[in-house]
Amino acid sequence: MDLQGIQQKDLAHRLFHWADTHRIHLVLTLAGGIAFTGLLMGTIFLSEKREGAALETLVSLSHSAKQSLDNKNFEACSANYEKLYQTATRQPFYRILALHGLASCYKAQNDFKKAYEYLDRASKEPGHVEPNLSRFEAAVCLELAKDPTAETAYQVLLKESDLNPELKNKIEERYLWLQLQKQL
Repeated sequence: MDLQGIQQKDLAHRLFHWADTHRIHLVLTLAGGIAFTGLLMGTIFLSEKREGAALETLVSLSHSAKQSLDNKNFEACSANYEKLYQTATRQPFYRILALHGLASCYKAQNDFKKAYEYLDRASKEPGHVEPNLSRFEAAVCLELAKDPTAETAYQVLLKESDLNPELKNKIEERYLWLQLQKQL
């Protein structure tokens, strides 16, 4: 037992001796680890801060565009929604919002063909959660423009297997209404 006690004391002594002789390396390694962790956390913080600032910009642009539309200032409305679309490079929600906003500007001016183009683009935008909704709005624009392809657009939408029931009912209503208008 005395031998084990000596070996344990010797091991502790060797460990302290090693730490003492390599103190500078240990301190530098520890300092480097702390610095790296601080740099990493700072980078994450700044990244989140920049994304937050970018999000504030997107919300501000969206609000300005909507106000312009409400005030019937279509030029400013279009400019703000275009800027929103360009700024929201990695934010699909805001890109789709911008395209729908541009369509609203043109609908308010009764330019339904141009509105259709923006809604069609929105339906094809990557990251769109509900592209059929944009396609439905685009078909409505075709109908309002008295475009004969509106009926086909509704038919194609009705063949989609992943339509939510509420949207399907709206499409069926518009399609039936279009059918009745043709009979009159």
